[in-house]
Amino acid sequence: MNMTVYLDVLLLSNLWMDYAMLQTAAHLTHTPLRCLRGILAAMLGAVSTLAIFLPAMHPVLSVLLRLVTAVMMSAAAFGLQDLRRLCMRAAVLFGVSALFSGIIGAVSLPQIANNAVVYTDLSLTVLLLGSGAAAACAAIWNRIRNRIPRGAYRLNLEIGDCRFSVPALADTGSSLCDVFTGRPVIVCPAEILCGWLTGFADSASAAQSRKGFRMLPVHTVAGMRLLPAFLPDSAAIADESHPQERPLDVLIAVTDAEGDRAIVPAEIL
Repeated sequence: MNMTVYLDVLLLSNLWMDYAMLQTAAHLTHTPLRCLRGILAAMLGAVSTLAIFLPAMHPVLSVLLRLVTAVMMSAAAFGLQDLRRLCMRAAVLFGVSALFSGIIGAVSLPQIANNAVVYTDLSLTVLLLGSGAAAACAAIWNRIRNRIPRGAYRLNLEIGDCRFSVPALADTGSSLCDVFTGRPVIVCPAEILCGWLTGFADSASAAQSRKGFRMLPVHTVAGMRLLPAFLPDSAAIADESHPQERPLDVLIAVTDAEGDRAIVPAEIL
């Protein structure tokens, strides 16, 4: 079948498709995805589709190319963590990619495929209008599903020999996230962690003794501050409607501001 491959359509369609796949993989793995990192990772995936212009590869090499691309996109989108998390997210992204490709293949549109890259003969106008409509539907759906359940939350933490069960507040305005690992960040006032902080000069010294210590920039209405953050030994959250604890993979940032509850980014709830 003879078909002209337009480079702009190839790159733009795969850019948006890759971003959609990254969003899907992020939801399936409960991993926050920052918009800029998602776009950069999607651009990386779009560039890899230029393999369609290369001579036909052996099917095994084509699959390996997609696997390597999935690993690179996962690292760019979600950050470099331990090898297990990277492999897990890359495997989910690869599976989502295979599912999306199967759906596209099932739709009766003129298309060609080479080296595991699929090109569909769509005009740029149709592509832009379709993407805009899909984005609008996704935005409406996200507003519906991202409503925070009403009720009281409790955050259960284990830090060394100390265990805490503290009230927590879901903050829809908080998107605090560690840029290196992609982990969301829960802010805890020092006074609710006083049992652990005893014996240290300040919260920064205490956090420095823990795994994953770093100083995180936090922007508030009062300006930018640096808060000490660290990895707890374990973290879980529960609410009145779902008393079953849900494990969390988060960083804990300690603030000296007064307060009696932890601030939890709404996206992890």
